[in-house]
Amino acid sequence: MDLKAYPGDRLNSRREGIGFGSLKRLLLACTALLLLTTTGKAVSEKELAERFATETVPFSRFLDTGERFTFQSADAIHRLSGVKFLLPPSQSKGVILIVNGRSESWQKYGELISDLCSQGYSVVTYDHRGQGLSPRLIKGNPQVGTIDDFDLYAEDLNACIQRIILPLRREYPQLFVIAHSMGAAVASAQMENHPSPFRAAAFIAPMFEINTSPYPRGLAHAIAGTLRMLGQGSRYAPGEHDFDPKADFASNKITGSNLRWKLMNRGKLLHPASITSGASIDWVDATLTSTPKILNGLGRIRTPILILQAGNDQLVRNESIKEAATGISDCSLINFPDSKHEILMESDPIRKGALRAIERFFTAHALSKPGD
Repeated sequence: MDLKAYPGDRLNSRREGIGFGSLKRLLLACTALLLLTTTGKAVSEKELAERFATETVPFSRFLDTGERFTFQSADAIHRLSGVKFLLPPSQSKGVILIVNGRSESWQKYGELISDLCSQGYSVVTYDHRGQGLSPRLIKGNPQVGTIDDFDLYAEDLNACIQRIILPLRREYPQLFVIAHSMGAAVASAQMENHPSPFRAAAFIAPMFEINTSPYPRGLAHAIAGTLRMLGQGSRYAPGEHDFDPKADFASNKITGSNLRWKLMNRGKLLHPASITSGASIDWVDATLTSTPKILNGLGRIRTPILILQAGNDQLVRNESIKEAATGISDCSLINFPDSKHEILMESDPIRKGALRAIERFFTAHALSKPGD
């Protein structure tokens, strides 16, 4: 079963708890002013290479200006980890909530967050239960990514919206979502079952159906379900394993950018405590059970959706993405034929095109006047 983890550069913070106080807010304001005086263009691979020589991981200093927070999970069992980067309301186009994918941490998204802030957006993001800087769900190997009920992801997202996002709406009335891979399935489930406060959402390589190759979907589900009943649910699914620091770029299935591949993996080597790697049998079974229901319920979504599809995606099935695009009442689909799964961590031409498409879509759906 080919369900490789989606690596990301995860940067440990030296601080715990909620917020950094007035000094951090001052630093954030200074950072915001600096970003707003830049061109607003996405950082190129050449610029990344130049910064690579002087910084441990790109944008680590920028990430450190964010305000850390935690919030209670939907079932009140966990405190989930998040971070927010709030520009002054008068200088912000709105707040973008980033919903990350399987195995990721918000620390992966330094480059994207920096780009969005330079475009004039504030950003909020958090880690799903069981991965990144949020609490792990099983004892033993902390790299195993697991969940026993996929619906919990969507309920946690709703808790984040209620407790973190909605209180910002008075000062930041325009709210948007960027959801990657599994995060897009989670955001879809939330929108199907709860009111959505968002003006628009961008789904990046959405995981409406995982690629179970070389097994047919039905057989993969039967295998996962059987192993789960035999008490093996917390073990890695067939073909899954710990993060491999010796994995080479040529065999990777997520990006065509050699430099961004190296940066993601270097981040893991430097901060191993936040690594989440292969999927568990429980996760596979829960996902194969839930994603067809999510796909069938997309007609209930009223938020305008932009889907960015990776033409060379080997982790999710593009046939289901095309089906999803027809099932959502207000949906635009853009295909990047040469892109692997990580569209926003791809080579410059792909990544810049994706960022431009997202910005145009959000601008088109922004409030035209107060009260709209």
